Amino acid sequence: MALNTQNITEAQVQWTGGTVTANTRPYRIRLRYRVGNSGDFQDLLDNQSNPIEYVRNITGHSQMIGPVALPTAILNKPYVQLLWQYYFMGTGSGARDQLRVDDIIITRGKCESVASGIWSVASTWSCGRIPTVCDAVTIRSGHTVKAQKLVTLGKSLQIENGGVLQYFEPNATLNVSTNP
Repeated sequence: MALNTQNITEAQVQWTGGTVTANTRPYRIRLRYRVGNSGDFQDLLDNQSNPIEYVRNITGHSQMIGPVALPTAILNKPYVQLLWQYYFMGTGSGARDQLRVDDIIITRGKCESVASGIWSVASTWSCGRIPTVCDAVTIRSGHTVKAQKLVTLGKSLQIENGGVLQYFEPNATLNVSTNP
């Protein structure tokens, strides 16, 4: 997967690993990265310096991995590659495990209001840009953020006690949906 992380100072990755069929040769899927399109891939590590990976399990098993922070070395770069590497972790012969990767989600850091203002003005937000569907958005207590009728609100929206989201049009509606 290729990413442009320019002007991004915080990002996370989350994904689901699963065992389609467990067989006699055990495999894993490890998440790796590199900056640019050449050079060696590096393991993405957790905060205990362990590689981020899915370890095969029984047939039908799945596990959500993350969210895991992307390292600062790959932030603010024009081209970053993420690789989910399927690899053998044992000896012997026989049928390989059939594993899967699903539901890859890349998110940026929080985008919180820094003062009352207009949704579509970057200076209203701590992230320094207009929030998108990739952002977890918070309207802080004491702030009123005004939005147009048709605006992309973000991946999630939290309005703190005393915070206000106000639409320019009096008949506007807010639709909130979740993905299970």
